[in-house]
Amino acid sequence: MKSIVGLLALAVGCGAAVKTVQLVVSGDDRTIRKRPPNIRPSSPGSTQIMFVAFDGVSRDQLYDLLRAGKLPNLRELLGGDNLAHAYLDDTFLSNLPSTTMPAWVSAQSGHGAAEHGVPGNEYFIRERLEFACPAPVSFNDAQPTLEIYTDDYLNKLVAVPSVYEQIHEHDPEALIWVGMNHFFRGTDKLVLASRIVIVKAIEGFVEKQLEKLAGDTSRRVYEDLDKAAIDAIASRLDDKVAIPDVITLYVSGADLYAHIAKEG
Repeated sequence: MKSIVGLLALAVGCGAAVKTVQLVVSGDDRTIRKRPPNIRPSSPGSTQIMFVAFDGVSRDQLYDLLRAGKLPNLRELLGGDNLAHAYLDDTFLSNLPSTTMPAWVSAQSGHGAAEHGVPGNEYFIRERLEFACPAPVSFNDAQPTLEIYTDDYLNKLVAVPSVYEQIHEHDPEALIWVGMNHFFRGTDKLVLASRIVIVKAIEGFVEKQLEKLAGDTSRRVYEDLDKAAIDAIASRLDDKVAIPDVITLYVSGADLYAHIAKEG
């Protein structure tokens, strides 16, 4: 908790106080799409999809651990039965270099950076004489990343439809939630865990802060972040509300930890 409080203070100190307050006051959910009138709360005839987006995880290592039975909970999530119902794809390629923003926009749009228009975490848009920085790396300022969640900053930079917009074009009844991911245009609901958003938004500050901590302590911080991201989705799945047809859950802990781990 002390680390979180310290990070909040850093966010305020770097000029992002207004955005931080806006994010906290707005709560943990944002309604992104106003559902058309006179439609069902979900699309019960569709195939339900859960997209778990692990950032910074080696695909080969993940598959090896799954096949060896060392990730029993994830195996159960994939249908159990010795992975008989799981499809482990070995062909999907990321962009090069595999930086966060262009990679996830590609994964959630089906287009490469040359088409979707987000080639890096920072880049210059020559036609508009604009420096775009959804994930600042050359300077320390939380505001651009906070604006991803408060003002749809990354959504506005992407030049192609998201997969969620494509789904809704074919099935307006589909109920779609996105948890913690940066690109969520066209979803019905963005599910946030406020403290996680703030930590993720000021990643540069987090790294500097956690470099001072010993191995297990810093790793535990990221374990807590991932658990909170999962709980934010799970706690909203209730018999009293419609179950989403599509859920995207962004799990960033491995990537964040890799930035400060001795092994990294």
